[in-house]
Amino acid sequence: MPSPIRTLALLSVASLACSGAPDAITAPKVVITPQGLEQTIQLSPAEPRTGDVLDIRSVVVNGTTAAVDVVSRICGMDIETTLKLNQTGLACAGYSMQGELAPGDSLLGFSGGVVGSSPGQYTLRVRHLLNPDVWVEVSVTVRP
Repeated sequence: MPSPIRTLALLSVASLACSGAPDAITAPKVVITPQGLEQTIQLSPAEPRTGDVLDIRSVVVNGTTAAVDVVSRICGMDIETTLKLNQTGLACAGYSMQGELAPGDSLLGFSGGVVGSSPGQYTLRVRHLLNPDVWVEVSVTVRP
């Protein structure tokens, strides 16, 4: 029987697969946690315009040979940013879940919103993992 984390990841992938074709995606921003987990953040579109929907995706992969106990966001991600992002749609009532991430398994997280900032350079901090507590900083350019 699949773990709850694996089931959540599969449901997340299925949900993304049903969305339309993505715009250009940024080159991934990759960080390695102290436990050896690899987290990749990607933005789509790579350089949004005011009014574009910005998709923020995070993939955490356990590339180690042992299971790692994690606590992760299950509905969206924590976002700190100088970029104005207007939320659309309904929000999930769940916040986090804890479990072991088996070797080779991954977690998928996504968030985003409609860009409300004018053209310029902005900083975006994303937290998908709560324990280990990992924030990933990404630069965002809003085009004219």
